[in-house]
Amino acid sequence: MMGKKSAFGLLCLLSTVLVAEQGTNGEQNSQLSSSNASYDGNALLLKGQVLLDHGLGKMKAEEAKLERQKGGKDFPFSLIHLKTEVELSVKNNTTLSCGSACLDFTSLKGLLFSSDSQPVAFVDTLKKKGSAADLLIKSAAAELTFLKGEDDTKKTTYTIATILAKEGVVIHYDKSITLTADHALYRKEGGRNPSAQEFQGVLSAYPKNGESKCHITQGSDHIDADSVDFDLIKNTLSLYHPVGQLSSSFFPALQKGHLHFRSDHLFWNQEQNTLLLKGNVSLEESILGTVSAANEMLIEQGLIDGKQTIKAIRSNGPTSLEYKLPSSEELHKLRCYGTLVIDRDQLSAVLTSPQKEEGGSLQKQIYYEENAFAVYADKAFLDYSQEANTFHPIALCLKGRVRLFSRDPKEPHRCSVADRLNYSPHTKTLILCGSADRKVLFWDEEQGIRMSAAEVHITQDPSTHKSIIKGIGNVQFALSAEEGDQLKKIFPQYKSAEPQQTP
Repeated sequence: MMGKKSAFGLLCLLSTVLVAEQGTNGEQNSQLSSSNASYDGNALLLKGQVLLDHGLGKMKAEEAKLERQKGGKDFPFSLIHLKTEVELSVKNNTTLSCGSACLDFTSLKGLLFSSDSQPVAFVDTLKKKGSAADLLIKSAAAELTFLKGEDDTKKTTYTIATILAKEGVVIHYDKSITLTADHALYRKEGGRNPSAQEFQGVLSAYPKNGESKCHITQGSDHIDADSVDFDLIKNTLSLYHPVGQLSSSFFPALQKGHLHFRSDHLFWNQEQNTLLLKGNVSLEESILGTVSAANEMLIEQGLIDGKQTIKAIRSNGPTSLEYKLPSSEELHKLRCYGTLVIDRDQLSAVLTSPQKEEGGSLQKQIYYEENAFAVYADKAFLDYSQEANTFHPIALCLKGRVRLFSRDPKEPHRCSVADRLNYSPHTKTLILCGSADRKVLFWDEEQGIRMSAAEVHITQDPSTHKSIIKGIGNVQFALSAEEGDQLKKIFPQYKSAEPQQTP
């Protein structure tokens, strides 16, 4: 039982704002109720089924200590301590639960702590475009900041501006994404501050130190990163130094393992189903091979027969594609400085040079190589074939200022200039084509062939693996001085024909 002085002080203080009856709950319109209450002149101590209706929201706990504020028209307690089975139902579909809490409405800050049986848990329901998604943040401790305002009746209200979750943070979003980190900051309300409004609805997560990582899981997709920014309003993820694996593939039934990637930055748009990787991008996929980009690479995803697939890969800037043919260890390489587009529906890859390079400088042409030879050109078209159990390149077409040369300096030289080259990697067949005003110029040191023609066909004898060279259309088995100078200028290794000796 309370003393008369304490009881009188309690009644004087709370007569206009609450009903507190020892051993019974208050009425539904009361602001405060508990099983037991005592007052020492400065703080109100409550025990047993504590209920508090506050400007922040409804609070529940088994124990509470409410300390008085110094003057003011607001609720007469500025500091609220809650303990054991703490629950807070806040405005805008938000709830918090924890082992204990300390809420300071003078400094507009709060501290939440877990107990052995109850972690700190923050639940927010976000409504957008006719749907709703739940955000759950669990941690060992958390720090809150509040915004103070007034409702239409001039009554003081509080909203949660930010929550900083600390130690062993686990985040679940929309039953599909799980994020683990050491600490995470969620900016729930921006208030009237324009800079804060810009980050409203953004969740930022960080690891404990440089030796650890944040980790994201979505289905079979796993990504580690140095930091994560998740814009819950726009449904986009921004990751710093991501390294991960995706279950997506061009043909899931044929894929062996996952698609692995790394980059400096990743911007993942969940609604558009795209991943934009920037800076030192590397992507490895068992069917496609390895794609690397210095600047950026866009991965477009989609669903086919309920499985996540890659619809297209697009890059801009220096990019390379390396791959092997089925049943072969020979490495094929394509490099470009303009754009690369790999299209699943078209079963093709298209590479271009920067527009200012086409017809001008040769410095940033497309480059292709395999064991025996290499080629420069302005554009490249790689066609794929998807058969029962395989997906592989079947034809390569190079266009614009084609320069073909043998790669091994220890082997006899071969070089050519043309307007177009068609190559079948399976049969090793090369077709060099000229144009209406330019013929193909060709030299093979081993066979002593110097040729100009509308086309030059190079096939491989299947039994001897020797090259068979054939000229098509207005063939000349000699090069003029001008044509010889042209080859010599492009290929320093070219040797002019020896002058014939006079008998």
